[in-house]
Amino acid sequence: MFSFSPAQAYAFYGFLEDIFVEKLRSMLDSRIRKALQAEFKNQFHIDDAEYDVFTTIFKHKLARSEVNTIIAYMSGVHPDSIHTAEQLTKPGPARCLALLYRGENTIQVIREKLGSTDPSKAAVGTIRSDYGRDIMKNGAHASDSIESMTRERRIIGFTQNYPSMTKKTIEYWLSLREKMEWEKLGI
Repeated sequence: MFSFSPAQAYAFYGFLEDIFVEKLRSMLDSRIRKALQAEFKNQFHIDDAEYDVFTTIFKHKLARSEVNTIIAYMSGVHPDSIHTAEQLTKPGPARCLALLYRGENTIQVIREKLGSTDPSKAAVGTIRSDYGRDIMKNGAHASDSIESMTRERRIIGFTQNYPSMTKKTIEYWLSLREKMEWEKLGI
């Protein structure tokens, strides 16, 4: 089990901010238009160039807000609540399980098992169709390239190639459970 610090969550997902600046632009423009038209009804006209100015002003704020939401979800700590360096680097209360899957065509195989990033579009029986709620809370993350995997492992400190204590604990628990099953059968 693993807990992200807000700093680790930002290192992991912060690159999305630049992507969101443009990806969310049309949605932001639509929301600004709708809000201003509702507020000012027919009092005065706002042309496309003026809407573009508003969108340009707010696109970075929206992108940062979206990344902060991801950081809060992944770490359990919203960046706006951080006031010290210790809070930034301290693991948050949110927990996740980090797995290192190896084999042929690893990235393709694991991403097929996870399903589409959008759980509503994921094939039935995939992790995201069964456990995901929405695009952000989609039940799982998988690296999309060897470079991403290397970067992500480094961020969370998952660089060892030997069994973790979690694996040893699970194996021990399973062996005790199996022993109890045999004892119930009188064997």
